[in-house]
Amino acid sequence: MKEFTDPEHIGGHLVIIGGAEDKYNERRLLRKFVALAGESEARILIVPVASDYPEFSADVYTQTFRNLGLQHVKVLRATSRQAVIDADAENLLEDATGVFLSGGDQMRLVSMLGGTEFARLLEERVRCSPLVLAGSSAGASGMSAAMIVRGDPTSHPNKNSIRISPGLGILQNII
Repeated sequence: MKEFTDPEHIGGHLVIIGGAEDKYNERRLLRKFVALAGESEARILIVPVASDYPEFSADVYTQTFRNLGLQHVKVLRATSRQAVIDADAENLLEDATGVFLSGGDQMRLVSMLGGTEFARLLEERVRCSPLVLAGSSAGASGMSAAMIVRGDPTSHPNKNSIRISPGLGILQNII
């Protein structure tokens, strides 16, 4: 794989989902993700670490992707940062054509993944290969270099009403 030097280059596609995507009915956004990742030949890695209930989230998304006809679905099963560090990141990511970051808490996502070999390899694959990266809610927010982690929903966003924190840094110049 070539080394990446342009911090804004994306080799494949990004599917940025605001949250609460349809997992049970038409599943338009998830179908698009699967189509971009290779249709029935897609090899998906689910990363549910942002979720309060990562095992439940993993099971729901695994079943959803299987219901969309996929045979190749893996899960990063980690409930702690150390488990992410101990995971075989290269094996998990090497043949993935799509990676799905679940919703939950973006601070948890970044706290668990940020600075790990998994995060480094994920960014390398996003920049240097046709990998499709999708994220829902916290998974979408966590892709940016800076993400909103708190805010007052009753006011217009301004520097005094929101709290920003570092994200994974896959997307630059966007919050």
